[in-house]
Amino acid sequence: MKLYTAKVMALNALLAFLPGFYLRFIRGGRLSRAGRKLLRNPSSEIARSDDSPKVLVVDHDFPDPTLDAGSRAIFHFVELLVEYGVRVTFWSASCSPSSRGRACLSGLGVELAARKRDCDLSRWIGPRRRAKPFDAVVLSRPLIMATYSRDAQLLGSDRCLYYGHDIHYRRLQSMRQVVGGKGSAFELMCMTRIERENWRRADVVLYPSEEEVAVVNAYRSALGMPANAALMPLWSVPETSPPPQPAAHRRGMLFVGSHAHAPNVDGLDWFFTEILPRVRAQGCHDTVYVAGSGMERYKLPAADSSTQILGWLDETALESLYTRVRVALVPLRYGGGVKGKVLEAMAHGVPCVATTAAAQGLSAATSVLDPSDDPKRLAEALVELIEDDGLWARRSALGLAYLHEKYARPTVGRQVTRLVLGR
Repeated sequence: MKLYTAKVMALNALLAFLPGFYLRFIRGGRLSRAGRKLLRNPSSEIARSDDSPKVLVVDHDFPDPTLDAGSRAIFHFVELLVEYGVRVTFWSASCSPSSRGRACLSGLGVELAARKRDCDLSRWIGPRRRAKPFDAVVLSRPLIMATYSRDAQLLGSDRCLYYGHDIHYRRLQSMRQVVGGKGSAFELMCMTRIERENWRRADVVLYPSEEEVAVVNAYRSALGMPANAALMPLWSVPETSPPPQPAAHRRGMLFVGSHAHAPNVDGLDWFFTEILPRVRAQGCHDTVYVAGSGMERYKLPAADSSTQILGWLDETALESLYTRVRVALVPLRYGGGVKGKVLEAMAHGVPCVATTAAAQGLSAATSVLDPSDDPKRLAEALVELIEDDGLWARRSALGLAYLHEKYARPTVGRQVTRLVLGR
C-alpha cells in the first residue's frame, strides 16, 4: 500500500474512532501551496452531465486490474457502474497513484482525483458540498473505510457503502492456525476492531462471499442492529462465450497470483514441496507456470526443471496462456473471501485443482471444484485432469455452466447497481 505501511494504516484507522478534533490533529498537516490553489479552483478531468446518478468511490489507489485480485475486483465494480449509466468519481488515497490504474479508469470515462493532486478527502470535498450530492459513497477496503468514513459524511449522501473484499481478521486467524505462531497478534486485534466498527457504521456492507455476509449480519443482529450486509459478486461473464480450446491442444499447469499476498507464496511453497513431487513420481512432467505481479521474485523451495517463473504478464499474454494450459493450480492453505483466480480460470474453461480454502465462498461450486487438502489426493486429481480428456471436458463445461448461472454479466450489473443506489 503506497499511502502508509500496514501497521501505520492500522493505527491511523483505530484513531479514526476517536473524537473528530483528535483525529484531525493526528491526520492533519499543512496543505501545500498547490493544494490551496486547487481548492480555490477545483477542476475535473472530464466533463460531467447532471442527469445520471453520481457515485464516489474511494480506495487506496487507482486500480490496475493486472496487478492483483483486489484491484481487479474494484475495477470490475466501477466498470459495471459505468456500464449501467452511473457517473463515477474515483478518489485515490495514494500520494503516488498508479499511472496504469489512472489510464484504465480514464478509459472508462471516470472522473479522477488523488490525495497528492487534490489534497486530503475532507478538503477535496469542501468545494463540492454545494453541488449536486453524490447518490452514494463507496469506501473500498477496511482501512480506507475506517479512515475516511467520517469525511464521506460531509458529502451529504444518504448512502454510505463499505466494500470489504474479504474479512481480513478472519484471514489472519486462519493464517495463524495454519502456520502456527507466525502473524501479528497486534494486527489481528486491530483488524478485528476496525472491521467490526466498519460494519456498524456503514449503511450497506458488501462482500463477495455468502459466508462473510452471514458473519456480518449475525454480528449486527447480536447488537440489536438490522442486517445490512449483501452479496457483491466478484466477477461477471458474458451471456455467451466461445468454446475453450479442447484438452488435446493443451499442456501445463498454471498458478496466477500476486507475490505480495502471503497466502499465494505459502500455497506455492506447499505445492512445490508436498504436491508436485507426487505428480512427478507418477510420470507427469508437464510444465508449471507461475505468473503474477512480483512473482519474478519467487524462489522455488526445490529445483524443478519443468517450472517457469513468468512474473507479471499483461492482459493479452495472460489470456494467451489460459488458452494453452491444461489445469489451474489453486493450492491455498488459508485465505478469506472468494478467490478471483478460481473464477478467472473457470471463465477460461480451465479446470482447477483447489483446496478447501481456495473454494471458500463458492459453496455451490463444490461439485465443480472437488476441493481437497490432502496432498496425495490433489496430486492424483492433477494427473487425472492431465491424462483424461473426457474428465477434463466435463469439468471445463461444469465450470462454465456454473459461472453463467451465477455470474452472468447482465444479472450482476443490475445487482451491483441496485445495491449501490438502493433502487
